[in-house]
Amino acid sequence: MSVKKKVTIVVGTRPELIRFASLIHEFVKNKDIKLSLIHTGQHYSEGMNEIFFRELNLPKPDANLGVGGLSPNEQMGKIISGMGEVIEKDKPDIICVWGDTNSSLGVAIAANKTMTKLCHIEAGCRSHDFRMAEEYNRILIDHLSDILFPLSENDLNNLSSEKVHGKSIFYGDPLYDVFLENQKKAVLRIFYAVLVKLILIR
Repeated sequence: MSVKKKVTIVVGTRPELIRFASLIHEFVKNKDIKLSLIHTGQHYSEGMNEIFFRELNLPKPDANLGVGGLSPNEQMGKIISGMGEVIEKDKPDIICVWGDTNSSLGVAIAANKTMTKLCHIEAGCRSHDFRMAEEYNRILIDHLSDILFPLSENDLNNLSSEKVHGKSIFYGDPLYDVFLENQKKAVLRIFYAVLVKLILIR
């Protein structure tokens, strides 16, 4: 019997939940993979968190690092130490993060310090505006990553010009799949609301 590969996906913000949704669904269906979902708690209110797990039909997180409400420096420290503990306990084969959040950077540092492979989705995105904290996050995460998925050819070119050490692979944008999945739900809800209104009027 083959041993399942352990994949850990880490989210911390509402956009990350939305963007990772279709990939999480695919991993859950794969019998050769054991998926672990970790939430840093960077966005922690009902409107920024729980409702999206329900609406996107996502499994509950295996752990929540509880960094919501802390300063950026405190968040970073708690994410690094918290993820270090998660990694030591679960020993994932690879950790996946998305984008340029403090959560993703903290996880990237923890993965690097524990010599755990890191996959960065939305790699190579650059604004070239160093007044933005996110610009530093993007660059650091990319240079700490082993596998990088840019979402556009321009992002792929950025990674090439910066000579990142990881393997860069361009396949497109999985967020488009999330849009297609939820467009059907949205149309159905609108249709239902209009139909009910017409019935009640009559």
